[in-house]
Amino acid sequence: MLNKIPFFASTALAMSISDLLDSAVKQPDAFVSELDVHESDLNRQAVTDELYPKLSLFRYEE
Repeated sequence: MLNKIPFFASTALAMSISDLLDSAVKQPDAFVSELDVHESDLNRQAVTDELYPKLSLFRYEE
């Protein structure tokens, strides 16, 4: 049965799940996706920060 499987499929069977996950993490698309998630978290935090009042610690006297 193994001789009927194409070459690329038989080499994929030789890889473990951890090897596949490690190689997926190293892909540029995964890195860009991670940056997108981080950027959206920062944008959400910026919107939340806008809801709070701004305090100034400086006092002016004349």
